[in-house]
Amino acid sequence: TISNTSTVANHYEIAYRAFPSVTSQSAETTKYYAFGTTLFMNPTDKITTGDPTASDSGFSFFVNNGGTTMYLVEVRTSTVTNLLGGKDVQLFKVVNGNKKLLADNQAGLNQIVNIIQGESYKLDIMVSCTSSANNITVYFNGFKISATDNTTPLSPTSNIGMLSLRGDAMFDYVYGMDIKKETYDGTTGFNIYTGKYTDETLKFIFGNILFDTTGLGSMDAAVEDFGPVAREIRYTTMRYNTRPAYPLKPSLGINDFVKILGYRMSPFGAQVYVLNNSGTYVSLADGQDATYFIAGKTLSISSQLEYTNYTTNLYTTEEPIIFESVWLQTEGDVKNLADWIKTQWAKKQSVINLNVFGNPMISVGDIVKIKYDYQGISSDQNFIVTSVNQSYGEGLDTNIVCRTL
Repeated sequence: TISNTSTVANHYEIAYRAFPSVTSQSAETTKYYAFGTTLFMNPTDKITTGDPTASDSGFSFFVNNGGTTMYLVEVRTSTVTNLLGGKDVQLFKVVNGNKKLLADNQAGLNQIVNIIQGESYKLDIMVSCTSSANNITVYFNGFKISATDNTTPLSPTSNIGMLSLRGDAMFDYVYGMDIKKETYDGTTGFNIYTGKYTDETLKFIFGNILFDTTGLGSMDAAVEDFGPVAREIRYTTMRYNTRPAYPLKPSLGINDFVKILGYRMSPFGAQVYVLNNSGTYVSLADGQDATYFIAGKTLSISSQLEYTNYTTNLYTTEEPIIFESVWLQTEGDVKNLADWIKTQWAKKQSVINLNVFGNPMISVGDIVKIKYDYQGISSDQNFIVTSVNQSYGEGLDTNIVCRTL
């Protein structure tokens, strides 16, 4: 909570600190950043007798070490806006304590209205910086506000600030980080109905989590969390009731106050990291509204599939072959195997019995090449090993039976 009870015009109270995840990025021509918070204003503030019950709050970035120069997103209740004019959400450049309003895209009906006390509001900011201009995009509860500062733009600093311009301003968390151009360009918006952190914010903060045998890796952003309940990141493991299975993804059903950060799945089980995204106590699964499961398909033994291939040639001798396998689960696979066997046996087959030097590595199913010019067998002829017998006398002897393939 940041409190400001001063009646002096333009006086503000600020708390700021350096975030190591926000750098100058001097190696890049264009620099990209992301900042954010969730804030609300105390509904019982009254500065002087006759004043409306109201509060003003603010969030700042690129703050200098004295807290007097910064970019400031000012959030006012509509009650104050009606008295003082302007807009509920405005973007300022503050230089040595002097505020200058930056023109934005809000106009007419396309602007934020009806900000009240005691209601939480999500504020997410993305900035692209060059030597000549800073382009600032503010998402206020998903509403997009754009502004550009091309008159002596402020240089990036690692300081992020929270402000009270009037009364009590309360903040749930603060984050800040460098981002890549791909992230800046690929952002589609911020959904305000999915817990405290928006989906885009979670991508910013936890986008570089490494999911391996060692668990969680580094986070992309620095986060200060002021909520009464820690946002627990929980590691969960589960085994499927039916194994093996073909898992697709973990699911939380309609529970928007828990988020999945990362997971790894196998045909026998899953490992998942989940985040409490509510800022209060919340059930991962309660058997009612909150559910937690792995969606996928199970592998099972199919009913017997039979395919018979008859010949219409009366002058041939039928050689029935029966092949049974629990892994052939579609009629197409059964037909393809039958046609392959028929094609192989329809060719003129040669079976060769060989005694070779001891070779314990050879096994049934191996493909070998045999060259024996006296019998007209060239080296480009493939044979499949159908039988292997090992014997030991004065040394290891290997006997194999091969058939042309």
